[in-house]
Amino acid sequence: MKYSGEKSSESVFKTSEKEAKKQRLILDKNIQTLEENIKKLIGKILKSIFREYDIRGVFKKELNEQTVKLIGYFLGLKVARFGGIVALGYDARSHSPILCDWLMSGFNKAGCKVLNMGLVATPVNYFSNYQEWDGKIPNASVMITGSHNPSEYNGFKITVDKAPFFGEQIYSLGDEILGSDIEIEDNFTKIDYDLKSQYIDYIVINFPIYKDLIKNLYLTWQMGLPE
Repeated sequence: MKYSGEKSSESVFKTSEKEAKKQRLILDKNIQTLEENIKKLIGKILKSIFREYDIRGVFKKELNEQTVKLIGYFLGLKVARFGGIVALGYDARSHSPILCDWLMSGFNKAGCKVLNMGLVATPVNYFSNYQEWDGKIPNASVMITGSHNPSEYNGFKITVDKAPFFGEQIYSLGDEILGSDIEIEDNFTKIDYDLKSQYIDYIVINFPIYKDLIKNLYLTWQMGLPE
């Protein structure tokens, strides 16, 4: 016997199923909105590493494997137009060699020939743009350095065709990278390049006046080196 206003079990089930479906749609929409917001936030964070005069960010958080490989790849496509030979050097930070490997993979993907200078001072990196290697002069160089920033930071100072790579060139490179989902495999093919010895020889031969300064030379250095 049913009382007035009492719903059948079938009616209650249909109402519950309808409500559940409605809640699922709301949940799916909320998840989609959240994913879009996260994507925008990540894009905003990544875009901030492309600055006026260099590319700089926190290791792994901003300068992660995928992003750095893409930087190497898209920069490599530009370098390839000038001949495709790029010299890479890095500072004393513990994660600089890792960034070098990631960057190297991108350059190799773009078909560039990578000259690995290893641990060098920034002036040595710039010096590479004017020195012959196997009868050819590198078409670009990248110095991996965190400069004066805290130890978790790192970055890239770029020279292409003997000219600074900066401003709109960097911003445009950033736009290409943020719009790409290319997967780049590890490829650490390189040619070890001892430019440091050449740099020292060049200074000794071309600036003999500095030899006399050694008698009254005083050195100072900062002990707080980046990790």
